[in-house]
Amino acid sequence: MADSDRSKTTRRAFLKVAAAGAAAAGIVAAVPGMASGSPREVGSPQEIADMRELMADSGGPLVAYVRNPAKGEVVVMLGEKEVVRRDFGLMSQLTHIARLAVR
Repeated sequence: MADSDRSKTTRRAFLKVAAAGAAAAGIVAAVPGMASGSPREVGSPQEIADMRELMADSGGPLVAYVRNPAKGEVVVMLGEKEVVRRDFGLMSQLTHIARLAVR
């Protein structure tokens, strides 16, 4: 396999994981209580509509990632905006979801 083929495969795999993480982050953000650990499988129709409107207004997906696990820092990006929060509960939920993505 040529180096260019390997790098394409690596990028493809990365994008799949990133897309799964972005979707998971959107779900966490769309479903109040999920970040606090209370189990909910589905957001209310209003919560889903609010998230769709927010994403449409921003022109892009909602993406969250853990920047500093020791501090519980989670970065949430929407469109070209970025917010950093210290939230160990949200970090824990994202970690749990990430583990599901790599199984």
